[in-house]
Amino acid sequence: MFFFDGGVTIDESTNLVYRVEKWNVDVDKDYCSEQVQIVFSAIKDAICWMGDTGFKWQERDVTSHVTQIWLDVLNSMLREVIWRRDAYTPTMNEYMKNASVSFALGSIVLNTMYFVGPKL
Repeated sequence: MFFFDGGVTIDESTNLVYRVEKWNVDVDKDYCSEQVQIVFSAIKDAICWMGDTGFKWQERDVTSHVTQIWLDVLNSMLREVIWRRDAYTPTMNEYMKNASVSFALGSIVLNTMYFVGPKL
């Protein structure tokens, strides 16, 4: 996600992850920047849409699962920001474990599985 690679501060990155963890926040208050507000609003809108649409296909609420997938991706990207800030070079195993999540394939493929076929 460009947000994490685009020069935002560690506070902004952490604030975004916190907002998704807390979830039911006022989208107009308590943000450390306008960028965080915009990105959180977009993520929340996308997750809500996926939850509503997934409910129609799956006949059950999938919002918490979709939210957790996005939260995993955001935490993984935050870890990379922290590594960069601390000038830390992860081991190959650390990097690959984190990269498998930060690559965001889960938030793309797993979420769409709710819309393309049988009930999961």
